[in-house]
Amino acid sequence: MKQITGTIILSFICVSTLLAQGGAKDEKKYKERAAEVQEEIWSSGGKPFDVIEVPSEYKNESAVVLAKMLEVTNSSKKKLKISLFGPGFATRLKYYTTLRERVKINDKAALDEFSTLEYKKNLNNTSSIFITKIVETYKTYVGAKVIKTDGKQFIVNADEEVLTKNEAKDKEGKLAIPNLQVGDILDYYIRIEEVTENGADTRGPNVFPLGGEYPILYYNVKYTLDKKCGADVMSMNGAKPIAQSENDDNDIVLEFTEKNLPKAKTPMWSCFARQFPYHVIRYGFLGASIVASPGNVKRGPFTELYKTKLKNYYTDKIRFRLVDFSVEKPMEEYFGGKKAMKELPSDSIINYLYNYYHWSKYPSLTNMNVSNEKNNGNMDWYDMAITFSEVLRDYDIENDIVLVCNRFSGRLNEIFGLGDIETFVKINHEGKYKWIAFNDFFHNTGQLPSAYQGENALVITREGRDRKPKFSDTELPIKLPVSKSTENVIAETIKVEFGKENMQLLTIDRSVTESGEMKQSDQKKLLTAQEVNDGFAALIGKMSAVEYLLDDKKTKAKAAELQTAIDKEKINQKDYFKDEINAQYDQYPKELISYQIVNNGFAVQKPVFEFKQKFTMENFVKKAGNNYILDAGKLMGTFSKVEEKDRTRTVDIYMSAARTLSYTFDITIPEGYTVKGLDEINKKTENDVASFTSTAKQSGNIVTITASRTYNSNYEPVSNWSKLLQVMDAASEFTEKKLLLEKKK
Repeated sequence: MKQITGTIILSFICVSTLLAQGGAKDEKKYKERAAEVQEEIWSSGGKPFDVIEVPSEYKNESAVVLAKMLEVTNSSKKKLKISLFGPGFATRLKYYTTLRERVKINDKAALDEFSTLEYKKNLNNTSSIFITKIVETYKTYVGAKVIKTDGKQFIVNADEEVLTKNEAKDKEGKLAIPNLQVGDILDYYIRIEEVTENGADTRGPNVFPLGGEYPILYYNVKYTLDKKCGADVMSMNGAKPIAQSENDDNDIVLEFTEKNLPKAKTPMWSCFARQFPYHVIRYGFLGASIVASPGNVKRGPFTELYKTKLKNYYTDKIRFRLVDFSVEKPMEEYFGGKKAMKELPSDSIINYLYNYYHWSKYPSLTNMNVSNEKNNGNMDWYDMAITFSEVLRDYDIENDIVLVCNRFSGRLNEIFGLGDIETFVKINHEGKYKWIAFNDFFHNTGQLPSAYQGENALVITREGRDRKPKFSDTELPIKLPVSKSTENVIAETIKVEFGKENMQLLTIDRSVTESGEMKQSDQKKLLTAQEVNDGFAALIGKMSAVEYLLDDKKTKAKAAELQTAIDKEKINQKDYFKDEINAQYDQYPKELISYQIVNNGFAVQKPVFEFKQKFTMENFVKKAGNNYILDAGKLMGTFSKVEEKDRTRTVDIYMSAARTLSYTFDITIPEGYTVKGLDEINKKTENDVASFTSTAKQSGNIVTITASRTYNSNYEPVSNWSKLLQVMDAASEFTEKKLLLEKKK
């Protein structure tokens, strides 16, 4: 033991001495390697990286990628390691990734984008356990050259980089491209060289869209993978399969090349994973989470494989008694015992369970972190589905587990990894289905998330009740229902008064009620973490977070600290309301007078989110002599007209949900003024896809304006785009509507 201790002390002294000298040596080695990389890259690439001309059809583009290549190589070698337990071997892996891009700069926007390269220069996570060193290093080399319009070239001096982070083992850099001008060509590269001894590391999935922000004349991606490595690949939405071969060392070579790729337009309400061509690659050595075995390539999708893995996972959870039944004791206490629960309607049990898990899985406040960023999390739907399902079975409530893909990811038959699958519970309840989902904290019991609506889904059913279950599944997918526009509603009532001293300053008293899929966004933004935690606690008879700390002598002292943190967050909540107003009207209020959460929307008996705000606003009223012009349509919020370039569409339309947005404005007209322009507001645009209706009337000194727009479905074929444009144009035109307040003579 003394000998080991002496070795450690001696090693520490040696390392301390060497560190003083090591920095200069490391920098010298880095520069030498940077020069080697530069020579290697500038001498490769071939004809595509000699191109200087842009095709005429791309002359007006902000930039054109003349050539782009990404090359990934890896290798593995056995290294002798000395440890306390004697000599042994470890596998040292090397990963080299090279990105090179040659870009023609056509305007100032592109010039601004490409004038600086930012990168992580050096990361060294090498660690030691006694005398054994575990290597993990990451180095980045960058280079660039500029080709001027007269053909002259100059290479950017990489030594002029600025280190934005400069720690002993972690450096980040930024390299400015001097003298880059519109009309020039920038040819740059980024090489990343990693060395690691973590053999179980999974690389990817790396997704390669066949198109980008700019047109691409030549695009090549090549992976050269060690023969001990395996890879999973998939090519989607019309992308040609990735070519596979072997080199002279029997390494795996995966490659694709594309030419003349136009700029990829991603229009509003679209789904990249289903509508645009792309490749995806995932790879690793033995122990990595991939489908392929070492030395092989497997082509996706892998739907059946991951469905089986998930069923096996659930089987093991039950067989090895890993399902958490701890909820049953507090639930039975809440309802007066298990015997009393037999008299309860199943809804009572389902609602309690749902609220309990929302409370227990919501991130704890007792660590004094009360930020409402917690609201953006979700529950582990894999574990929650089997847990909820098994607890329900303990109370004789029959149910199944549903496997589905988010409608903004790939389809059910296009699964590449387990993360593509989400799970929830389907309860067969009084002849109807009740859905229990776990993808956020703000859906209600029985509410099917909009991300699943209209999707094909697989149902797996547990057979038998013993601890050695078997899960069977439906032969054909089921089609999940789509909620109606009347179930997803935003209803706003706004009272408007002109300032007595300043007619151009409006006081707006706004009440908002949101239901269904229209409430989650504002719940996440406006509710504090304390309101969420304590809101769910109240539904299941639990104490608030502060009361919980006060109830225990060991934590009582922390209660005051938590209350202080909560009070500070309450002050921050005012900013959350200001941000919501800005998001609605594209400007902040001059003053936020008051704000209030009226109903949190958690209880199934009243599943609506309600809040109120009172604030003052400028820029809605213009003075015209003795008269005033009110931008009445702007009270609905911003709604921009679809630009001309986006009015032609080639892909189907994926909207968040079928929905209705309705607004009622009660505008108090000051004494001494008459109103003109009401007739211009009365309008109706309606078709079988959507509708927009607006009305205006006056009763005494109150002008009441209503506006309502409805989208009948969450999905429309591209053939209905023109019908949606009709309604969207009508809504945009409404925001331009004005009222003239004319001074009485």
